[in-house]
Amino acid sequence: GEYILRLSALTRVLRANECHVVAIQGIVGTTYKSANAGLNAIRTRLDAKDPKAQWQSMVAESRARNTYVGFIYRNDAVEDLGLKSYRDVILPGFQGFELPKFAVGPGELTLRVKKKLGVDPKTVELVSFMFPTMDYGVKLSVKDHVQMAEALRRLYTVPRDSRNRKVFGDDVIVL
Repeated sequence: GEYILRLSALTRVLRANECHVVAIQGIVGTTYKSANAGLNAIRTRLDAKDPKAQWQSMVAESRARNTYVGFIYRNDAVEDLGLKSYRDVILPGFQGFELPKFAVGPGELTLRVKKKLGVDPKTVELVSFMFPTMDYGVKLSVKDHVQMAEALRRLYTVPRDSRNRKVFGDDVIVL
């Protein structure tokens, strides 16, 4: 039905645009396992169309009941150096309104881009996030989104002490 049509269309778009790495927001699943299965369905279709590419899919842990972020990438293009979820980061408080933690994600995937055509390998950190409109049935406000945006900014711009040092790759790409 409609699910197969959308899955086919998505697969066609990714192949037509020669994507090697894709960040995905708004993955729906009633559990982490079902969200992962949804992303694996895309990966399986991509593998079937081009068996030598061999795609990998990863979903970041989330506090939300049914929304996740994740990534799909080609194993022949990049090497996975790790996936992190920032679901438990305490958000900064602002003058009387405080959402304690991110509603969804963000997820950070560190990859080493493999050497191609004489270009040296490069390490990149991809950050996939979304600011949903609801969190556990409670409507989120613009202030909640500002709070999440500030926490995301601090994750990648505020220096950390030697006990919690953030080691960036060659590039950080926030999607």
